[in-house]
Amino acid sequence: ESHGITVAGSSSVEIRNCEASGNEHAGYAFSANAKALSENNRASQNNIGFQISGNSEATLRDCESISNTLFGIGCEGDSKGVLENNKCWNGRNEAHVPKQSVGILLSGNTAFSVTGNQCSGHRRDGITARRNTQSELKHNTLTGNVVCGIGVYERAVVTVMENDCSRNRYGIHVQSTARGTKVARNNKCFRNSRYGVQNLRSWAWRPIAFWANLFNDPVGPDPPV
Repeated sequence: ESHGITVAGSSSVEIRNCEASGNEHAGYAFSANAKALSENNRASQNNIGFQISGNSEATLRDCESISNTLFGIGCEGDSKGVLENNKCWNGRNEAHVPKQSVGILLSGNTAFSVTGNQCSGHRRDGITARRNTQSELKHNTLTGNVVCGIGVYERAVVTVMENDCSRNRYGIHVQSTARGTKVARNNKCFRNSRYGVQNLRSWAWRPIAFWANLFNDPVGPDPPV
């Protein structure tokens, strides 16, 4: 596998003002107990822009991930950290972009604070939270993505607060198995082509709480998988 910049092991590294482009795998890879701070860096035309995996702990702040194939930022394994004020953009009509491209992926047993990020133009979701992630999504702008602004799947437990999820197909989708998820306080779901909030098909998932949100679009049933 080919990465642009790799931080692995018990390294504690700060990376600023760099650019990683055209790598086979990740532009920036943080793995195997790495501790890292990434600020004002740019990743473009890689398979993954920024990858955080293993037991790593990373803070990504003020970074740009542009036209990467799978994920703008991919968080997997048992990693944890902070994603703050990053921009993930993908030209959804570009031929090389697969239908599952995502701005920010939170998967595995991850735990992240995801605040103030912008994710636009992805052929799947702006933010995908899945598996067993336990994360907080706050003040993010997730617009113009082909499927969801925010998609919460499997057994993910996330708190979704004060996000702008507009002009997608679905603003916020919470799968029925993600029972601990809370969609709370001032999320904006306007001008989505199908539903503002999705998955009210079964009352069995009522532990997923919705409090004081702004939904200009209709609330809809669970979509076909």
